[in-house]
Amino acid sequence: MSRRVPCIAKLLRLLLPLLLLQPLALYAEKPDIVLMVASMTDAVPGTLPQPAFRNTIEFVERGLDVGFEVRRYPWNRLLQNLNSGEGLAFGLSKNTARLQTLHFSDPVYVNYVWLVTRSDAVFPFSGMQDLKGKSLGINRGASFGDEFDRKKNILFTAEEDAYGLQSRLRKLLNNRMDAIIYQNRNADPEQVELMLNRRVMEDMPEIRMPPGVVFRVLRKPLMMDNIHFAIRARDDDGIIKKINAVIARGKKSGDLAKALSQEQ
Repeated sequence: MSRRVPCIAKLLRLLLPLLLLQPLALYAEKPDIVLMVASMTDAVPGTLPQPAFRNTIEFVERGLDVGFEVRRYPWNRLLQNLNSGEGLAFGLSKNTARLQTLHFSDPVYVNYVWLVTRSDAVFPFSGMQDLKGKSLGINRGASFGDEFDRKKNILFTAEEDAYGLQSRLRKLLNNRMDAIIYQNRNADPEQVELMLNRRVMEDMPEIRMPPGVVFRVLRKPLMMDNIHFAIRARDDDGIIKKINAVIARGKKSGDLAKALSQEQ
């Protein structure tokens, strides 16, 4: 035994530095990156809008091996903070004004931009010209491309507020607007319509539907809207390139599509 003790002591001296470093390797925190997303004031606190939205954030977070510090702001404040260099943002579409100051990632997925009306107040829609004289409910600060932005409050009236879907649906039912804009990844308007009416019935019991009235999704989308990550151009230290690599790998392997298809 007396011969073994010095050997054991020597072995412990050799192993001690490794043992002390092991907990640091196991429990080292991932670097945090500020990620801003749009929030609605009548949304459930702490929630993110759609499963596809949440799943994309988690997918890119894993792919970058970072932790996102998610901060929720109304659209106008999000854009102000993004242009002041607070961090990344997710959920943006491109327009000319934004391209002057921001770097955008490759598109992550496409949203269909649908027009929703009361079922007793449907109007024909085949293109932007059919919105002449109409009033549309949209989220304050939202953009749906250059053509929409140019014609807003000229061809049609934009009823903007900082509230969420529930608020605009109430206004639509009260005939305060002709239609509201509703975004969804589903390309089938009938499916979107069923889903929206079911959501109202199950999750928004405060909304009292008039007898015989439901929400109707017009059969042609207003547009298709690519959804991106973005950062102030002069703050891009390579993060957009890294995000693009994660997106490209996810699309090639099918893992991104799988993540987007998960509804929970």
